[in-house]
Amino acid sequence: MSQKTFSAKIEIKKPPDDVFSYTTDLDNIPLWTDAETIKDISSEETQVGTSFVESYKYRAKLVDVKSTVIQYFPNTFWSYKSKAAAYSYSIKHSFKKNDSSTLITTECVLEFGGLFAFSLFFHLISERLGKRQLQKNLEKLKGIMEQSKELEPPADEGA
Repeated sequence: MSQKTFSAKIEIKKPPDDVFSYTTDLDNIPLWTDAETIKDISSEETQVGTSFVESYKYRAKLVDVKSTVIQYFPNTFWSYKSKAAAYSYSIKHSFKKNDSSTLITTECVLEFGGLFAFSLFFHLISERLGKRQLQKNLEKLKGIMEQSKELEPPADEGA
């Protein structure tokens, strides 16, 4: 089995608890990542042991990947492990308060076996594409988080 690690980070102008809450709400994952859908198979609030299925589009087909939350520290860190046929990966998100914003760092550890483990080309491509995808996901998250406004009660039109 061979392993590749890559990471990305971005600063988001929201407090860590807002960013953490948004990212740990499994229904939000397809909004800021390349997952097509998420199906929570635990029926519980996100915590250690929560299991879910991520569906990704690959060659015009949906591929399901089972994932399980393996670490969960409110407002500071959470991670999950995913397993597919020829590879597995873990995603770790850490949140650090920085004045009135949050520095979020995402790390992916990709493990692959079989012929992939010996392919130099696969090692180079997986790192380049993986890092690019992580950064793209964080930029999308930043756009969503910084555009969102606190819900305000509707103005009383009769007053």
